Amino acid sequence: GATLPAMQNRVYFLEQEIARGVEIGTIVFLTGDRMRYTDRETDQVLPGADRCVNEYELAQLVYEKSHLPKTIPAVFIHAPIYPGISRHVTSRSNLEDTLISWGKLQPKAGSALFVTNQPYLLFQRHLVERVLLEHGMSADCCAAQAGPKTKLATYLQSLARWGSWQIQNSTS
Repeated sequence: GATLPAMQNRVYFLEQEIARGVEIGTIVFLTGDRMRYTDRETDQVLPGADRCVNEYELAQLVYEKSHLPKTIPAVFIHAPIYPGISRHVTSRSNLEDTLISWGKLQPKAGSALFVTNQPYLLFQRHLVERVLLEHGMSADCCAAQAGPKTKLATYLQSLARWGSWQIQNSTS
């Protein structure tokens, strides 16, 4: 899950990786409990977006409109906000919540390729690896490039989150 343009960017990146020969057994869309941003996730960005209510429905639309092979099974996780499920207090589900929700489905142990976009890869990779390891899975992560409008503050915030995570987990 992410904003509509970020999800489109990630799916396009995955399409390119599949075209390069990367083998995918199942595509899992991890979405949280977030309402659609009606001012920027619109039919102008992707036809059909106006009929979507939330991030979960937007992810399904992105998949439907994508060139991903429909012969590859797709699973959509819609993680509600679980009080106390994660160590973080947020106003909506976060990546850790969506990974935990996916883990509750008891996915087959093996490996997973996690696709995100920059500048979030550093922080998200460590979180993905930790949570998936708890479910007997290994993870590899890759990221589409950041958009041209990505602000310096976003890069710095992501780097700070990664640094904070590193410090918290090196002392625990």
